[in-house]
Amino acid sequence: MEGSGLCPGPPLHFMADYATILLTLGGKVAKTVYDVQEIELQDGTEVTLKPLNIKGLRKFNDVFKRFKEDNVVDDEDASISILMDLAIICLTKDYPDLASDKEKLEDVLDIDTVYKILEVCGGLDLKAMNAQALALLQNQQG
Repeated sequence: MEGSGLCPGPPLHFMADYATILLTLGGKVAKTVYDVQEIELQDGTEVTLKPLNIKGLRKFNDVFKRFKEDNVVDDEDASISILMDLAIICLTKDYPDLASDKEKLEDVLDIDTVYKILEVCGGLDLKAMNAQALALLQNQQG
């Protein structure tokens, strides 16, 4: 009857098949609402990134506050240390062996990869923030 105007949408037999599938699965169909990204580290290790859970995000935010509290914006080494601490928080749950060895982690990460980890896991887009800050400085000077 599809197309006759009496029953818009998929054919009824399809709906019955769908209902059977739902019942077979216990009536639940899971859907992921967040994006997952695969990246490759400098040593070729493949890592799957996904957003932090709320507990992890609270830890992430506490460490991120150190940028302001410690006034490290002009101290590159201190800034990199905070970025690494943030990356460790992002990787700890799924990659505890990698995250537990900061020296090893520093060997397999470059700054763009750290930025990507922080963007996907912590929702922190540092490249965009840097571009906005640069635009503000240019507007103030010009």
